Amino acid sequence: MNVFHIIIGLVQAIFLKVFPSLGYEGVINTQISVYNKIKKRAPEMSENESLNYLINSRIRSIPRVASKEEEYAHYTPLLEDANKTLEDVIWAIVEYEYVLSREEQLFNKLSKMGLSEPEIAAARDDQMAKPRRYIKESIKKKVKSGSSKLMSEERDATQEQHKKIWHDILRKSKEFPKDISERFLIADNIAPLKFKENHDYYIMDTYGDHKPTPSCFHPQFDMPSGYPYWFASAYPDVVKYFSTIEDEEFTRLFEDMGFTEEDLKDFNNPKMIDQEGYFRVDILYKLKELYKELHPNAELECQ
Repeated sequence: MNVFHIIIGLVQAIFLKVFPSLGYEGVINTQISVYNKIKKRAPEMSENESLNYLINSRIRSIPRVASKEEEYAHYTPLLEDANKTLEDVIWAIVEYEYVLSREEQLFNKLSKMGLSEPEIAAARDDQMAKPRRYIKESIKKKVKSGSSKLMSEERDATQEQHKKIWHDILRKSKEFPKDISERFLIADNIAPLKFKENHDYYIMDTYGDHKPTPSCFHPQFDMPSGYPYWFASAYPDVVKYFSTIEDEEFTRLFEDMGFTEEDLKDFNNPKMIDQEGYFRVDILYKLKELYKELHPNAELECQ
């Protein structure tokens, strides 16, 4: 087999590890779908505003290939470019998530095989030509289906399939520490599709044509404080329950957790609140476990 084709195969294999469920086609179609929804829901927005909203929604989305700060730094020049096009934005997303964020890893792997820099560069350029063509063709056709195949597969997913999907996604994400994925999302069999719909609803606000589960709060007006997006997306029924009980009952819950009356006077108490301003993970865990104890015969909304 030609060495060049071997290189191409290796590059493809490494890229598929980034998005095993979607592939670059799914990422491209998803961005076009979001763009179409933005234009439909907010026709008054200028083209540049719509594209900036698309970029920011991608930065806020999970899983991430880098920290939020690193992603903002990467996309800042594009955000400031008033002459960018939809093709520019989608290509920047694909190039960053498939290549630039993992370029050193890819280079090291191929270098260890004894391949020269020109051979590696040629393989990279050849591989990148495919998504660029696909972006052009998809924009021309105004794709609106997004990742329907993935969504259909997830609707029929069993608990083991859910677990596999979470492991595939979370292995590449810096958003969730390992204990969160295992003690929350996987342990409670949270359906990835429901989580995604809720999370997109929260980060896209009114500009997304989303179908959140019934207990989700409106992200602009009545989102309770103290709950990170990942928890509110996975456990909207838990958030709703503890956000609507009487203050006295909520106080008793925290006292039962070992907090004193003095602790509860300061909402920013580091014993309860993390550096991001949300309840600490151990408190979130106790709240969702208590909710399950109080509702033993009910499934979690996102299972």
